[in-house]
Amino acid sequence: MKKYINVRSKKTFVFAILALLILAFSIIVNRVRNGVVLCALIMAIGTLDFSSVRLNAKNKRLVLCAVLVISSIAISSLSQRTCNETLLQLPVINILAEIMIVFVILIVLLLIFKSEKAAVTVAAVPIIILSTIDYYVYCFRGNEITPSDLLSIRTALAVVPNYQFEFYSFHLYAFSLFCVFLGLIWSLPKVVDWKYNGKSYFTGLISVFALIVCISFCYKGIVPNHFAINGTHKNGYLVNFVSQLKESIIFKPSGYSEEAVNKIYEEYDLPVNEDGNQDNPDIIVIMNESFADMNHVGDLPVNTDVTPYLDSLSEYVNKGYTLSSVYGGGTPNSEYEFLTGNSMVFFPQGMIAYQQIIKSPAHSLVADLNGIGYKCIAMHPFHSGGWMRTKIYPYFGFSDMYFLDAFPEDKLIRDYVSDQAMYEVLLEKYREASKNNKNVFVFGVTMQNHGGYEYSEDDFQKTIELEFESGNQYPKAEQYLSLIHESDKALKYLLEELKKEERKVIVLFYGDHFPKLEDEFYKELYGSDFKTLDEIQLKYTVPFLIWSNYSSKNEDVPLTSMNYLSTYLLEAAGIELPAYNAFLKDVKDVSYAMNSNGIYINEDKHFHEFSSSILDEYKKIRDYNYLVYNSAKGHRNEQFFPISNLEE
Repeated sequence: MKKYINVRSKKTFVFAILALLILAFSIIVNRVRNGVVLCALIMAIGTLDFSSVRLNAKNKRLVLCAVLVISSIAISSLSQRTCNETLLQLPVINILAEIMIVFVILIVLLLIFKSEKAAVTVAAVPIIILSTIDYYVYCFRGNEITPSDLLSIRTALAVVPNYQFEFYSFHLYAFSLFCVFLGLIWSLPKVVDWKYNGKSYFTGLISVFALIVCISFCYKGIVPNHFAINGTHKNGYLVNFVSQLKESIIFKPSGYSEEAVNKIYEEYDLPVNEDGNQDNPDIIVIMNESFADMNHVGDLPVNTDVTPYLDSLSEYVNKGYTLSSVYGGGTPNSEYEFLTGNSMVFFPQGMIAYQQIIKSPAHSLVADLNGIGYKCIAMHPFHSGGWMRTKIYPYFGFSDMYFLDAFPEDKLIRDYVSDQAMYEVLLEKYREASKNNKNVFVFGVTMQNHGGYEYSEDDFQKTIELEFESGNQYPKAEQYLSLIHESDKALKYLLEELKKEERKVIVLFYGDHFPKLEDEFYKELYGSDFKTLDEIQLKYTVPFLIWSNYSSKNEDVPLTSMNYLSTYLLEAAGIELPAYNAFLKDVKDVSYAMNSNGIYINEDKHFHEFSSSILDEYKKIRDYNYLVYNSAKGHRNEQFFPISNLEE
């Protein structure tokens, strides 16, 4: 009796502490009444005792089945709740799929741990943590977490300190109910106490197989959703997340063969001047973090011009807009599209190019420039481990790389190296490299404007203020626009310095993606929601500029995409187009812009989602699909896709 009381007292004490913590959180978020109810429920569970309950083998199996089914429903519901959604709002087929996914996980863990309590806990905790992270990822970058994001944990942890986290009341409810649920599970008597044998494992594996078949049936017609938090809202968090796993696989295009690629090359078998041309200009490319033109979305009401210098440039420039394949984050995909000329439209949406596509030395603009005598330098003023750049850049053919430790620590805007400071180092490295009279290519990725627009220290003050007639305030948008204003000043510094150079220099400047700001800001700026594909693409359209310090033709480009930028750059520089760029120039005749969302068809002047019908109707796009696959996954055609040999 004494032992029973002690065990029960310890359990009650633990639940009492848990109840007090939940009550404290409820006070913080001003939900005291709900917190009191939850506390009472937790305390009631804490007093439960099933030690005297005795079950026979048949009843234990029934209880086990009931525990697994109820746990599957509870975990599915809670994963939706932590994303501020509800399970019952989903179609019935999605609800069943959500529950069965958890049920499969529980059975597998039950076979491993031989304990229903351990199985439920080990399944529930990661799912709830992941769904909670999913909600915050959406808040920070505008779309949900994908399986490929799990490969980017180091990069994510590096930028987390620059975001402000807000604890929402619905998280209080979800976490409290989660604690109640686990408390109830651990209060139940042990029901798995028979010895596992071959029959038990066989039954479990058959059950898993049957459930997977049922889940596959449920998944017919379910399409992964990537916009905003629509995946969780329309499909269910677990269903949408699992459905994206298939997007980690690059499938061979229908009709693809190496012979088909060789046949395409016959049209572009162009002579290449391997000795280069001393009259070629040096090339500097700046991919500016989150640099976007809000006036492209709507009439931006501000107290002063955001980018007066960029807007004023009219001589020796090509200016326009280019499509990015990412929104709010995913910078390496923008790097990949520019450097390789491969469009992400042909890859599963949500895929991260640097982590899932490039596994060995790859063809790129860098390889082409190396082939005509350029020294190629890459720089990024942030941690070298981000997005595996220390591995990917050498694969592309960069001989020199500079990361955070190469930049001054005292020239920061917020907590990032400023654009101005990066350009100062860039000019230093460029001038140093150009002393040997060899052509130089510098590829720089800035960091100043990275997401997390909630900085509140005194060392950075906003200079741009919004003046909507509604009077609505958008502090994140104002901080972002103030950062872009600083980027414009830094761009002026860079170009004014390059004007002094005796050597010919051409510069490509472009943004990598739109920033994740207040949803209501975008809605008010545009005047409505972004519903159609054409409207959605507005939030993927960023400015670009090609400038030189010598005479060149001026051209306005209403719209292109990242995969074509290298072709524009080489043409502006007067460099003979390599075979792949010559091919891309012809693809523009059919579609002059494409990204992960869809393809613009010049013929009807609208965007279309990527489909087999487009490939059937437009041979040039089908050929493009073949070449992208060949360079990324197939037996690389060495004529189309040469790689750098840094050992020479």
